[in-house]
Amino acid sequence: MRFRAIAKSSERSNAAGAVELECAEQGLLLGYRGVFALNDGYVPGALASGLDMNVPWSAVWETTLEGAELFLEVDSSLTPLNRLTLADFTSGYEELPPEESRKRRLVVRVASAGLALTAALAAFAGARGSGASGSLSLALSAAVLTALAVVAVGFWADRFVATPVPKLSGEVARELFLAELSRFRPAVTRAAPAPAPPRPPLVFYFERLLPRTATAIVITLSAALLGTLLTTRVIVLDEGTSRRVPAAAEEDEERERAAPPAPPVLAAATTASPKPAEVAAPSGDSVRLGEPCRCVRSDSALWQTPIPRLSLLTLSQRVRRGRGDDERKNKKYLELELGVVNNGKSDVPEVSLLVEFFERDPPPSNKRYSVVTRPLFYEGPLRPGQAIKWSVEGQGTEFEVHSPVPGDVGPFGDDAAPANSFAELLTANHRPVRLHAAMMLTFLGDPRARDAVLELREALREDEAPYLNRLIVAQSPVKVCKLQLEPARQSGSACLFNTSNEAKKDLGLRVRALAAGVSHADPVGQPPEVKAESSYHVPGELAPSEGREAAFGFDLRGERSDSFEAFVDRFDLLP
Repeated sequence: MRFRAIAKSSERSNAAGAVELECAEQGLLLGYRGVFALNDGYVPGALASGLDMNVPWSAVWETTLEGAELFLEVDSSLTPLNRLTLADFTSGYEELPPEESRKRRLVVRVASAGLALTAALAAFAGARGSGASGSLSLALSAAVLTALAVVAVGFWADRFVATPVPKLSGEVARELFLAELSRFRPAVTRAAPAPAPPRPPLVFYFERLLPRTATAIVITLSAALLGTLLTTRVIVLDEGTSRRVPAAAEEDEERERAAPPAPPVLAAATTASPKPAEVAAPSGDSVRLGEPCRCVRSDSALWQTPIPRLSLLTLSQRVRRGRGDDERKNKKYLELELGVVNNGKSDVPEVSLLVEFFERDPPPSNKRYSVVTRPLFYEGPLRPGQAIKWSVEGQGTEFEVHSPVPGDVGPFGDDAAPANSFAELLTANHRPVRLHAAMMLTFLGDPRARDAVLELREALREDEAPYLNRLIVAQSPVKVCKLQLEPARQSGSACLFNTSNEAKKDLGLRVRALAAGVSHADPVGQPPEVKAESSYHVPGELAPSEGREAAFGFDLRGERSDSFEAFVDRFDLLP
């Protein structure tokens, strides 16, 4: 019979690891299963793994049982790892048949589900019946926690159902091996057993739970105290509320019994109808609806200028003082992380960029001048929807990137990369790349764009709010497109198109004049200032798949602007 044991580190041994042993007529079969040397002169690693050897009985020099450990020494000419202190004997493994394993798992899981349901109902009933009027929230909490505890125990038990277990282990396996060993080597020495280790104290000391540093101890104790106070407050308030309500009801009932019946009054006085709630009149001007029209997508300041074939994204930027021997200490340096995304449907053979750094004189001059340039190169090809990045730095506080790749994706995205390639960028490491991917999906009208924007909005950062709000508005079921303004005539027009399957009413239109255009290259950049803004009511309703031209008056109030944007939504929900 083959046995397995663990060779432990001790003063007499020179090897440790897992070994296999078998007693046979020709000698002791010794197998190393990851054994490493303990003496000097050997590399402290797994020197022998999968090595089997036959040790003649004449080469077995010593076999001594010391308590629960067997010391085995063989001839060093056969192996340098010849002194082993063996413990934890096992003999073989008992594998369960697959069908039996499945049955046991099914029984454990059904039993766990039944016990969880039963325990939850019992905990709920016990919590509700513990007082005169138990708290419903407390009873539900007790039921949920009890069910989770039972399910956790079930999952823990399920792991051990089909696990193969040793047929023999511990002292039984060791004594069986010694019995076989004594047939071929009768001189098995049994030394006095080592003293048993002291039993751990029955009382678990509280200080062992505490961290080592004073700050961590204060935080731990404060958190525990705060949790206790909040839990007590919730329980007390719930119990107090549930007990006060019946008491108040009983007082009202007693008051009604003691009060004399009221004399009858005229029916006209008792059946006075309440005044209807007054609806606030809409404020602001209204648009004038005209001829039918249709929108493919909403106009947005993000794609007011055509989306280029190659988008340059600013992933991060930081201004610092000069440092090191090759930089001037009195100058400022700009550290950049720049990304490039191929928005086109064809490969870009290579990418060659030039980053130009600038400095600016203080006011009132504000003159900007070039300081240094840094070339960036990618040998390519850059596949459709693929993104790459560079890290670059230079003296200055501002920068510009010059790209020689011309072209754009077209007004309707005919030359854009497939939407699936932009969907893959939603898992990119850098958040500006994920924002760009959501923008491209919105521009292409992909249904995955809404979920992408909502997921990004869950971790909203303050500097990203304008960018994400523009994407959300662009996905509105009521589209606004063909926006045209004539500042000289103080008028404008746009097409309002309902893409949903239901009629839309109480709509409003908001038009803004911006100080500058919005660049999708810097999603977290400073948004442009709003120079003028007006809101308008849309009369009537828009039927499903209906579009109407809307004309309105728009006054810039003396401001100058070349960039405009418009939003359509319910009037009281306009952004």
